[in-house]
Amino acid sequence: MLAVLPLVPLPYPAAAVTPVPAVPLARYLNEFWARDRPPAGCPSRAQIRADLGYWRPAAVVAGTTAGSRLGRFLIALLGPPAARVGDVLAWRNATLRE
Repeated sequence: MLAVLPLVPLPYPAAAVTPVPAVPLARYLNEFWARDRPPAGCPSRAQIRADLGYWRPAAVVAGTTAGSRLGRFLIALLGPPAARVGDVLAWRNATLRE
């Protein structure tokens, strides 16, 4: 599960959530999480920066481990997580890693 506030449930049965409106990064991350592999068409760094700027997230929480494909992608994107508890990673004041 990936979460960025504000949240709404997705129409399919997966437990993922996405901000309103669903921006390219949200769609990409939800598909990545649901399939446990990177989907085609990763948003550009400029698009990711724009999406994070639009959301201005206070935190990003992901139901994944640091060693998973999604975990490695998020760590490369956001830097080391501020918290790790079981199969959950969390970042405070998430910004794109340079």
